[in-house]
Amino acid sequence: MGYLFVGAATSTLSAMLSRPVAESDVLMFVIQKPVGSTGWLAWREMWILKDDGPSFIMTFSEDGASGAFFEISQRQSFDFPLTWSAPGDNPLRRKGAS
Repeated sequence: MGYLFVGAATSTLSAMLSRPVAESDVLMFVIQKPVGSTGWLAWREMWILKDDGPSFIMTFSEDGASGAFFEISQRQSFDFPLTWSAPGDNPLRRKGAS
Protein backbone atom coordinates (compact mmCIF):
# COMPACT_ATOMS: atom_id res chain seq x y z
CA MET A 1 0.00 0.00 0.00
CA GLY A 2 1.26 3.46 -0.78
CA TYR A 3 2.52 5.76 1.96
CA LEU A 4 -0.17 8.37 1.20
CA PHE A 5 -2.88 5.83 2.04
CA VAL A 6 -1.20 4.99 5.35
CA GLY A 7 -0.77 8.64 6.31
CA ALA A 8 -4.34 9.60 5.44
CA ALA A 9 -5.80 6.50 7.12
CA THR A 10 -3.82 6.95 10.37
CA SER A 11 -4.86 10.64 10.45
CA THR A 12 -8.49 9.58 10.05
CA LEU A 13 -8.13 6.98 12.83
CA SER A 14 -6.65 9.69 15.07
CA ALA A 15 -9.70 11.86 14.47
CA MET A 16 -12.11 8.92 15.01
CA LEU A 17 -10.45 7.92 18.30
CA SER A 18 -9.73 11.49 19.49
CA ARG A 19 -6.09 10.61 20.13
CA PRO A 20 -2.89 10.39 18.08
CA VAL A 21 -2.36 7.18 16.09
CA ALA A 22 1.02 6.74 14.41
CA GLU A 23 1.83 4.18 11.73
CA SER A 24 4.10 2.45 14.26
CA ASP A 25 1.05 1.96 16.57
CA VAL A 26 -0.75 -0.24 14.04
CA LEU A 27 -0.33 -3.85 12.90
CA MET A 28 -1.48 -4.04 9.27
CA PHE A 29 -2.51 -7.26 7.51
CA VAL A 30 -3.81 -7.68 3.95
CA ILE A 31 -6.98 -9.79 4.21
CA GLN A 32 -8.14 -9.44 0.59
CA LYS A 33 -5.58 -9.33 -2.19
CA PRO A 34 -5.82 -6.48 -4.68
CA VAL A 35 -8.29 -7.03 -7.51
CA GLY A 36 -8.77 -4.96 -10.65
CA SER A 37 -6.45 -3.41 -13.18
CA THR A 38 -3.62 -0.94 -12.62
CA GLY A 39 -5.03 2.38 -11.44
CA TRP A 40 -8.33 0.74 -10.46
CA LEU A 41 -7.22 -1.69 -7.73
CA ALA A 42 -9.21 -2.44 -4.59
CA TRP A 43 -8.13 -4.43 -1.51
CA ARG A 44 -8.87 -4.86 2.22
CA GLU A 45 -6.64 -4.82 5.25
CA MET A 46 -7.14 -5.50 8.96
CA TRP A 47 -5.55 -2.83 11.14
CA ILE A 48 -5.07 -3.70 14.81
CA LEU A 49 -3.89 -1.12 17.34
CA LYS A 50 -0.94 -2.49 19.33
CA ASP A 51 -2.24 -1.09 22.65
CA ASP A 52 -5.15 -3.58 22.75
CA GLY A 53 -7.37 -0.91 21.26
CA PRO A 54 -10.00 -1.51 18.61
CA SER A 55 -9.37 -3.14 15.25
CA PHE A 56 -10.54 -1.92 11.87
CA ILE A 57 -11.31 -3.27 8.41
CA MET A 58 -9.79 -0.88 5.88
CA THR A 59 -11.09 -0.98 2.30
CA PHE A 60 -8.84 0.81 -0.16
CA SER A 61 -9.62 1.57 -3.80
CA GLU A 62 -8.00 3.51 -6.61
CA ASP A 63 -10.04 5.67 -8.96
CA GLY A 64 -7.86 5.92 -12.05
CA ALA A 65 -5.71 9.02 -12.28
CA SER A 66 -8.20 11.16 -10.34
CA GLY A 67 -7.52 9.75 -6.88
CA ALA A 68 -7.92 7.01 -4.36
CA PHE A 69 -10.31 6.31 -1.50
CA PHE A 70 -10.53 4.32 1.72
CA GLU A 71 -13.33 3.23 4.02
CA ILE A 72 -12.88 2.39 7.69
CA SER A 73 -15.13 -0.06 9.58
CA GLN A 74 -14.47 -0.73 13.26
CA ARG A 75 -14.60 -4.34 14.48
CA GLN A 76 -15.86 -5.04 17.98
CA SER A 77 -14.26 -8.43 18.68
CA PHE A 78 -12.32 -11.36 17.27
CA ASP A 79 -13.32 -14.99 17.03
CA PHE A 80 -9.71 -16.19 17.31
CA PRO A 81 -6.64 -15.53 19.51
CA LEU A 82 -4.13 -12.99 18.22
CA THR A 83 -1.04 -14.19 20.09
CA TRP A 84 0.84 -17.45 20.43
CA SER A 85 2.53 -18.63 23.59
CA ALA A 86 5.75 -19.68 21.85
CA PRO A 87 7.16 -19.93 18.32
CA GLY A 88 5.68 -23.01 16.66
CA ASP A 89 3.00 -23.34 19.35
CA ASN A 90 -0.14 -22.36 17.47
CA PRO A 91 -3.31 -22.65 19.59
CA LEU A 92 -5.41 -22.62 16.41
CA ARG A 93 -4.21 -26.13 15.47
CA ARG A 94 -6.60 -28.77 16.65
CA LYS A 95 -5.49 -32.07 18.12
CA GLY A 96 -4.95 -34.57 15.33
CA ALA A 97 -4.77 -31.87 12.62
CA SER A 98 -1.91 -32.22 10.19
